Amino acid sequence: MTSPNRTAQLDAPLPDSWPPLSVPSYLRSAAAQRTHGLPNCGLLRGRTVTLPDGRLPPVEQFLGVPYAQPPLGHEKRFMPPQTPAPWQGVRDAVLLPPVCPQRPPVRAWDEAAALAGMSRARLAQLRRLAAHLRNQSEDCLYLNIYSPVTEGSRASSASTRYPVMVYVHGESFDFGTGNAFDGSVLAGLGAVVVVTLNYRLGLLGFLNANFEPVRAVANYGLLDIVAALEFVRLTVSAFGGDPTSVTVFGHGAGAACINFLMTSASAPLGLLFHRVILMSGSSLAPWALLSGPLNATRQLARHTNCTPSQTALLPCLRAKPLAALLAAPVVGPRFLPVFGPSLDGIVISDEFFTNRASYVHRLTSYGLMTEQRDRLLRTYVQNSYSYHLNELLSVIGHEYTDWTRAQRQPRRLRDELVRALSDAQFVAPALHTASLFPDDRSTFFYVFGGHRGTSDLSEGSRQSYGGELPYVFGEPLVHRPGHLTGLWSAEDRALSEAAVTYWTNFAKSGDPNKPKDVFFGGDSGERYRKIIWSPYEHQYKKYMALGGTPRVLGHYRPRQVALWLDLLPGIHRRGGPGAFSVYSTALSVTVAIGCSLLVLNILILAGVYYQREKGRVEWRRRAENGLPPGSRAPK
Repeated sequence: MTSPNRTAQLDAPLPDSWPPLSVPSYLRSAAAQRTHGLPNCGLLRGRTVTLPDGRLPPVEQFLGVPYAQPPLGHEKRFMPPQTPAPWQGVRDAVLLPPVCPQRPPVRAWDEAAALAGMSRARLAQLRRLAAHLRNQSEDCLYLNIYSPVTEGSRASSASTRYPVMVYVHGESFDFGTGNAFDGSVLAGLGAVVVVTLNYRLGLLGFLNANFEPVRAVANYGLLDIVAALEFVRLTVSAFGGDPTSVTVFGHGAGAACINFLMTSASAPLGLLFHRVILMSGSSLAPWALLSGPLNATRQLARHTNCTPSQTALLPCLRAKPLAALLAAPVVGPRFLPVFGPSLDGIVISDEFFTNRASYVHRLTSYGLMTEQRDRLLRTYVQNSYSYHLNELLSVIGHEYTDWTRAQRQPRRLRDELVRALSDAQFVAPALHTASLFPDDRSTFFYVFGGHRGTSDLSEGSRQSYGGELPYVFGEPLVHRPGHLTGLWSAEDRALSEAAVTYWTNFAKSGDPNKPKDVFFGGDSGERYRKIIWSPYEHQYKKYMALGGTPRVLGHYRPRQVALWLDLLPGIHRRGGPGAFSVYSTALSVTVAIGCSLLVLNILILAGVYYQREKGRVEWRRRAENGLPPGSRAPK
């Protein structure tokens, strides 16, 4: 489903020669302006955009809407977000806002170094994304709203309000932005209000400074998302949205953030959102929750000359310039983020592990050599497990080796590694999460395979990380340039229209099949086949295979999923804390019983031997006396 090579970072700033973001032609053609009043905020002026496809209705855009006060300075850096202050007059909302401070995601101009850790398609994606990350500021807590154009009062009738879809961007807990995703096509074609947002990332969003066993906020980025959802709940009716029908959807790290909020007391159950779509991410993924967040915190304290203590660190870091914080060379284990969600007792509590019943309730081209592959797998095992590492590595290597081929080519070894890490970090956690939802036909699962027409996003039969996002946001329908742009074919446009309809149907009804039927056409573009997306069921584990020919299948990669969810955890548990003493006791009992049985057998054999020798002596004595063997001797 995804490539595991998503944590590459850039140590140097973007080059000054980086080209400015291009403005799509349909944005340049926008003329009409729209003004709406937001409760407790003020007047907001956006614009109406006409999309190039004649079948798509016009859309209103309101860009850079503040949902919280800027988290700046001594008072607000490393603090929960605060309600935005009202503004005077009319606020223009026609330009994309700054993105939150972050390190660019890739050595975009050093192709050789980048391709050593990712596919060429993934590199192309990240190069385009990097162009959206130029304008950075701590004043970054903004969202963008895309809504269908309607006449008259937007809040006049609750029956005409549109369902709301809020997108939480992924890529990584260290970089990304909602600005890269234009919700115009999704809003126009799907008849929904689409919201994208920025939230604090990296050390500003997830620094855990809890050196003592106290409850103190560390997941500021998750609280930013909560603040954005609260702002949407209070204001979306002004844009024609229905605050009682909010679907939150996210990809990768964004999906994990949503999953955390589903189980967090910081997000009131059923108040801020009502449906979720988790795409290639889960809070159960091994990369989603840091087990040792203080390692990075101590590194940051050392490089910034701050005291690593509960009371001294944050005041010291608040006084430092932003550049000094971002320049600190903090590193983390491979395959894991440097900064990310962690247990803080407030947003993510110990209940995430200890009270699983509550959790379930709330859920309602380059190759590798053999040595390189083994080294990478060994690193992953060492960073993910604690016991029986050699046994676990052997099992994984055996499962992901093609034994039908005598020679193992470097490219094939690379593909085996990608499949192993993708199954471990994305496929198995996603299926585990799906299995925790109630088996009431309200959960739907998909696997995205793309279409061969997308030459920019496909390499053979594999899909790059986030390959479904341009289809969900409708980019093939308008040939829109963006960080996910590909070379779109008629089949790509048909698949995109199907994806938009499925996603917006789910936002409206909780069922991707209604209220609007989904049809898919062949090479000629003629729609001819209605496709029903069957719900995921615990027994059959059905999923929609979205690709050149969408179809419903069952039991996705069952052997590999069982390996990561059953076999490997079972081997690991047998070596967990206390297991050695249990094994020692069991071994001692077994040895004692064995020794007792051995002694008993020796005694029995000795008795039998004694009786046998006694009989032989008696026989010899009778023979010497001339008596037959069975007669009695005379008295």
